Amino acid sequence: MKNKIIQNLIRNMKNGNDGRRTYESMRSRKARMMAVALCAALALGQAGVVVYAQTSGDKIVVQTADDKAETTGAGDMTDIREIVDQGTDAGMGVVRKAGAPVNMLLAANTTSNKTTKTTGKASNAAESTAGEKSSGGEETKAAKDETVYILAGADGSVQKIIVSDWLKNAAGDSTINDISELTDIENVRDDLHYTDETGDVKVWDAQGNDIYYQGNIDKELPVTLSVSYTLDGKNITPEELAGKSGKVKIRFDYTNNLYETVELDGVPTKMYIPFAMMTGMILDDEIFTNVEVTNGRLLNDGSRTVVAGLAFPGLQENLDIDAEKLEVPDYVEITADVKDFEMGMTATIASNDVFSEIDLEDKDDLEDLRGSMDEMTDAMEQLMDGSNQLYDGICTLLEKSGELIEGIDKLASGAEELKNGVGTLDSGVSQVADGAAKLQEGLNTLSSKNAELNGGARQVFDTLLSTARTQLVAAGLDVPEMTVENYAEVLNNTIASLDEDAVYQQALTQVTNAVEEKRSYIESQVTDVVKGEVASKVDAAVREQVTAKVEEAAREQVTAAVTEAVRQQVTAKVTEAAEPQVTEQVTAAVRAAVMEKVEAAGKEEITKQVTAAVRAEVERQVREAVKTEVTRQVNAAVKEQVAKQVEEAAGAKIREEVTAAVYSQVTAQVIKSATGMDAAAYEAAVGAGKVDAQTQSAVQAAIEGQKASEAVKARIEDEVQKQLNAAVEAQMSDGAVQKQVDAQIEAQMSGEAVKGQINTATEAQMSSDAVKAQIDANVKSVVDAKVEEQMATDAVKAQITSNVEEQMQKIVPAKVEEQMATDEIKATVQSNTDEQMETIVPAKVEEQMATDEIKATIQSNIDAQMGSDALKETVAANTELQVQKAITENMAGEEVQSKLAAASEGAKSVIALKASLDNYNVFYLGLQAYTAGVAEAASGAGTLSAGIGELKNGSGKLYGGSAQLYDGILTMKKSAPALTDGITQLRDGALELSDGLTQFNEEGIQKLVDAVDGDLDGLFNRLRKISEVSKNYKSFAGIDDSMDGKVKFIYRTEAVERE
Repeated sequence: MKNKIIQNLIRNMKNGNDGRRTYESMRSRKARMMAVALCAALALGQAGVVVYAQTSGDKIVVQTADDKAETTGAGDMTDIREIVDQGTDAGMGVVRKAGAPVNMLLAANTTSNKTTKTTGKASNAAESTAGEKSSGGEETKAAKDETVYILAGADGSVQKIIVSDWLKNAAGDSTINDISELTDIENVRDDLHYTDETGDVKVWDAQGNDIYYQGNIDKELPVTLSVSYTLDGKNITPEELAGKSGKVKIRFDYTNNLYETVELDGVPTKMYIPFAMMTGMILDDEIFTNVEVTNGRLLNDGSRTVVAGLAFPGLQENLDIDAEKLEVPDYVEITADVKDFEMGMTATIASNDVFSEIDLEDKDDLEDLRGSMDEMTDAMEQLMDGSNQLYDGICTLLEKSGELIEGIDKLASGAEELKNGVGTLDSGVSQVADGAAKLQEGLNTLSSKNAELNGGARQVFDTLLSTARTQLVAAGLDVPEMTVENYAEVLNNTIASLDEDAVYQQALTQVTNAVEEKRSYIESQVTDVVKGEVASKVDAAVREQVTAKVEEAAREQVTAAVTEAVRQQVTAKVTEAAEPQVTEQVTAAVRAAVMEKVEAAGKEEITKQVTAAVRAEVERQVREAVKTEVTRQVNAAVKEQVAKQVEEAAGAKIREEVTAAVYSQVTAQVIKSATGMDAAAYEAAVGAGKVDAQTQSAVQAAIEGQKASEAVKARIEDEVQKQLNAAVEAQMSDGAVQKQVDAQIEAQMSGEAVKGQINTATEAQMSSDAVKAQIDANVKSVVDAKVEEQMATDAVKAQITSNVEEQMQKIVPAKVEEQMATDEIKATVQSNTDEQMETIVPAKVEEQMATDEIKATIQSNIDAQMGSDALKETVAANTELQVQKAITENMAGEEVQSKLAAASEGAKSVIALKASLDNYNVFYLGLQAYTAGVAEAASGAGTLSAGIGELKNGSGKLYGGSAQLYDGILTMKKSAPALTDGITQLRDGALELSDGLTQFNEEGIQKLVDAVDGDLDGLFNRLRKISEVSKNYKSFAGIDDSMDGKVKFIYRTEAVERE
């Protein structure tokens, strides 16, 4: 639902049939950046939505498409193809220069921890000037505009890097030579392709067009972003911090990894590629309080705090300025008191554009400023010297009034030096004032664009609000005009209007009115139903009377027929039940007679045969058992004899070999343990004289001790026995030995002793109860088989059948009558009678009911009942019941329920829409903070210029005063006697003048000079190199040497959310 609402909102932005919305008055680069913000506000966090922005002349054109749409628009916006993966949750965008589209990329926030930590020299060092023009004023040089999107974890760790490149084909060439390290490159604009050449070189079949493509890369970023968190002074991960409360510090550190080595005054110097890092986030005031930021600004709208931070990693080193005199920020730090910590995503933009645009080529300005600084310093020194001399002179004049004339001469001399020094100071201050005026003019020019920038942002915001209202009104909602100031209140009211209870009451009123319009129809339907019920009751009453008469006539006849049928069934069942029992009894009697004959004829012979068979089997089992024991005894005897032979033949040798092997192992183990060497190395060391006698004695003693130990002796005996046993087993497996064993076994089995043993054991078992029982069982089995054989003859079968028929004729009739007298059979007769009555009677009843006489009776009764007051009241009550039922069913129906569900989803969608607008509001507030900062800088420059102006006025007045002083002293020289009374006042004034000049020098002139350590050449040279290396860095993923280029980086960190 959310996707559909937002997609409809975007789709309804289209103006006219060309599918575009044109924003007028966006003439500046800043205004084009506003289109970026619009794209981001619409697409951020919304999977499956693509937003395209295009500039055309003085206009910005924004076009949208669903994630699978194929759209053709005006101009060069053609063949928009699917470039979005489903399920994505991040959005970024950038607007290109005039005449070209821009695509919003929604990239999956998948994890990829492949990062390469190398700090190397910047690539693409070829020096070129962006925007080279032909004589006709048009761009003719190919250029690359690159944007790098970094999707990062909440701690700043890189998860995925997506690069979007725009190749500007200003000359309309058929092919463009490009260099790119990207993988999975995809043309996001059209079907133009490229071919791979050597290395990373790619040649695009441009056909005169610009090329827009994107791809992935695994490469170290020029600036590494790291976000750290502490809670109550202790480090903590963002996952652990979620949901916790306390004093939190969030620090964004930026590490510049990219530099060039340049020459400054003939010395190789590392110069980092300069980047301005701008970080922004929005903090909920319900979670964050007492927020403070270092190296940034804060804005608050009453419910949220917007943080905007600025840092320049590597610039402090590039400028080589003492941090105690001037600290360049390279981090942003936020502190706050938090409750149940949760924080949304943060965004950081890294750009070197501001440094690339620095122009320090005017050497005259530098020379003028340097001369002014020198003159100002010299003049100040002269001024201070002159004031000191003036004071000393006046003091001398006061102390030595007798030498007044001489003192006045000296005073006149000092006044002249003072006047000359002040004149030099005034000249230097004038030049400084000119430089400050130029600085103020530049900042005022930048500040003058603030209104345009803020106006563009406000215009985009107003357009976005207008589009949102149009969509909501189209959805049937009454929404007033929305402004930046009231949109939150308006959307909150809209969300409240979509409350489920309110929508339910509205639907209930509409359904009730619709049902009431059909009341007369419902009443007629109810009347028909009631009339049908009355007719049914009257019909039933008449039918009951007719049925009673029909039943009375038919029951006697049906009962007789049913009784006869049941008797036949009982006879069949009795016969079926008795016949098996009779047959069994007859068969048993015949079987007993047959068995008696069989036993009398041959049971004795059967017993003899069975006994002989059992004896043979018993004797076989006994023989097998005896042979097993004989075999065991013969094998044991032969094995014992073989073991003696093996011991005599090889025992001594085996023992000797085993002992030697064990002693060798023991020796090696002792040497290894004592010296760390193997036996061979030890012997070599001993032979070379590298092992002292004491060590050798200790080792030998340890070896002998081990050899004499019980463990080693036991080990030797075990191994000897194992080898002897193996030899015996080998002999026992020999064919000759096995023949000897078999011969002895056969001889013993043939002996009289064993035969007697077998006979004795056999007779013993034959006399046992178990064997006797087996014989009896076998005899019985044979007898039974012979009996069954006789029972299967035709004669015996015929005798059985004849006897069964005779017995059945005697038993069945009596059993039938006995069964017919039982309650069960009587109940069956009654049940069958009733069943047949149910078949016969209804037909007869229907026949009677179809007569004209019966029909007339029924109609008369119906008419009488329908006219009664009771039935009229029943009709009214049932009508009201049906009306209420219809209302209830309609309210529970799919249409009403879908409307209720739609209202609920609509409320959610409006909430999502408000969140998107809130995101843009964050950007808008951040922009205002930026322009306010520029204005503040301009104001500061104005203050500086005014201060220097005042300094200029003061130096001018000082010069005028010194001239007047000089003239006055000359007059005093001529009128010395008249000046004696004013000497004291003159001395005091001279002292104040000296102190004031000293203070002015320390707090004004020297601080200005110290800021650059008097090295303006060095500062300007560094600024020039900073600008040069910034211009040299034109691409992250690669660029052809013939191209101009520029690149920016956009970092997005994950939100930290509570579970």
